[in-house]
Amino acid sequence: MSFIHGTEEGNIVEMMFPRAQLSAPQESDSDGITHYQMDMRLLPNGNDDGDFQLIFR
Repeated sequence: MSFIHGTEEGNIVEMMFPRAQLSAPQESDSDGITHYQMDMRLLPNGNDDGDFQLIFR
């Protein structure tokens, strides 16, 4: 799973989660728009790189 924020070179941040587990999804409605909320657990990926990476571009 990954998220990227920003569009200008030098102001882009990416978060990468090699192994993540989503659980307990809950659906809600606000002004006719459906929203989902859920828990996320970061799982060890089997090496010493940690559970996630922050990449700045």
